[in-house]
Order: sequence, then C-alpha cells, then structure tokens
Amino acid sequence: MLERELASTAIEWPETPDIAAAVTERLAAPPRRRWFAPRPAWQIAVATVALVIAVLMAVPPTRAAVLDLLGLRSVRIEHREPRPSTFGHRLAVGDPVTLAQARRRFPVKVPAALGPPTAVYLAENPTRVDMVYRGGPLVTELHATATPVIEKAIGSASKFERLTVGGDRAYFISGANHGFAYIPAGSAEPHFEDQRLAGNTLLVERSDGILLRIEGKLDRDEAVRLAESVG
Repeated sequence: MLERELASTAIEWPETPDIAAAVTERLAAPPRRRWFAPRPAWQIAVATVALVIAVLMAVPPTRAAVLDLLGLRSVRIEHREPRPSTFGHRLAVGDPVTLAQARRRFPVKVPAALGPPTAVYLAENPTRVDMVYRGGPLVTELHATATPVIEKAIGSASKFERLTVGGDRAYFISGANHGFAYIPAGSAEPHFEDQRLAGNTLLVERSDGILLRIEGKLDRDEAVRLAESVG
C-alpha cells in the first residue's frame, strides 16, 4: 500500500549540478597567494628597544646610565667563572679548580689531541696540575725531573723503556705494580707516587722544565702522540 502511494507521488527533484566540470576548473586555476599580515607596529617597536638596550648594556659606562634610567642602579651584575668539575676526585689528586684558575698558578699546557679536560685539580708542595678526561687518560704536569731516580722506582713486574718525545728525554713504563719517582724543582728530596690508573705511564722531561705524565690504558705510540700534541 505504501509502495503504491510513493510510486504515484510526483516529486520535483532539483537538477543535479555538474560537479566534474567545477572540480576540473578549480584544479586548472593558478594557486592563490597567501599574504601574511604584517606584525603590529608595537611588536616591532618593542623588539627594536630590546635590541638597543642589549647593545648599550654591553658597555659599562652606558650600562650604568641605563640602570639609572630604569631605576635598577642597585642591581649588581656579576660574571662568574664556571664551577669546577669533581669528576675523578677519588684519584689522589688536589683540589678541584677550573682550567682558568689552574693557569693562574701554573702554566698548564693542554694536549691538543684531547682538548679541554673533563676536570682539573691543583695540588701544592709541589705545585702540580692533574687533568682528568672522561674515558681517557690522566695527564699530570709539574716542575720536576725524573732522570736521577726513575730507574730505582720501577717495580720488578714493570717494563721500562727510554725514548725521545719531541727532542725531550722520556720514559715509558708498562706492566703492573709501577709508580714513579721524581725530584721537584728547587728540591733535593725525591718524591714517589703510586700508579693511579690501570695501564701504562709515559714520563716526558720537557725542555721548559715541566715533567709531563700521561697515565692510562694506552700503548706507547698513543701516549707519545698525546705528549707531542701538548703545546
């Protein structure tokens, strides 16, 4: 019954639009350019003022005037050195310092092949600098000589080699249970230090009076390469 009524009903349907033609025309049209709205003038002004203030604050006299203008004269600006790293502090070394602080007490020469150390330690009596590298060797510098006493300090289980590094006298100690003896500059009493890292040790008596010690898990050629890179 319902089917006959629907069949007999006359419905005027709207004409179907030509969708394919419209889509084709849209695809053929050139792409529209998108224009970005310019920044408000106040944003540009604020950025300009901030830049000018940053430049003026870099000059001490001008910085004081700017602080007066802003009512911040009582504010104190400090430039602090980075805090020294304590990495490797268990290695019987001195006090943790930054590289800059160590250089105020000793003419530290960093191995170029290693770059800046992870941590730096400064010891006194005698003045000695220890540079610790993460995953690398321990580099020690002090004013001393090793030649008069080095052979007497080598253990029976160690291998001792004489060589030359950059024209300077050097010694390479390999094997277990070894340390090294040295005589600090200005002293007649020898000092002895135990091995601090597992591995081998290279000692170089540099012509500038510095005794260079490189200790760690490295062979002779690698130790010599590091020593030659010390500027």
